[in-house]
Amino acid sequence: MSAEVEKQFCFLFLSFAWGMGMCWIYDGLIIFRKIVPHSRRWRDLEDLIYWLCMTAQSFYLLFTWHRGEIRSYIVAGLIAGSLFYVKMIRLVYQTMMMTVLYPVQWFVKKLSIFLRKSRQNLRIDIEKKERNR
Repeated sequence: MSAEVEKQFCFLFLSFAWGMGMCWIYDGLIIFRKIVPHSRRWRDLEDLIYWLCMTAQSFYLLFTWHRGEIRSYIVAGLIAGSLFYVKMIRLVYQTMMMTVLYPVQWFVKKLSIFLRKSRQNLRIDIEKKERNR
C-alpha cells in the first residue's frame, strides 16, 4: 500500500474509535444524570458543553490529519463507530456501571433527603425562636 492509503486507513480507524469514544463519553454523562438528578436547564447546558467539546475535538482531528478536508470515509467511520458502540457495547456498559454505582446513587439520594429534612427542621426551629421573642 502507498503511504497515502495507509494514512487514510489509519484515519478511518481513528474516526471509528472516535465515534465509539463520543458515545462512551455521552453514556458517562447519562450515568451521571441517573446518579445526580437535576433540572432540564442543567441537562441542556451539559448537552451544549458536550457537543461544543466534541465539535472542537472533531475539527482538531480534521485539521491535524487532513488540513480541514472532510472525507466521506471520515464521516462513515464516525457513524460506524457510533453504531457499533450503541448496538454492541452500550447496554452492557450502562448496566455494569449502574450496578457498580448503585451504592453511590443510594447514598446521594439518602443524603439529599437528609439535607432537605435538616433544612426544613432548621427553618422550623428558627421560626419557633422568632415567635417566642
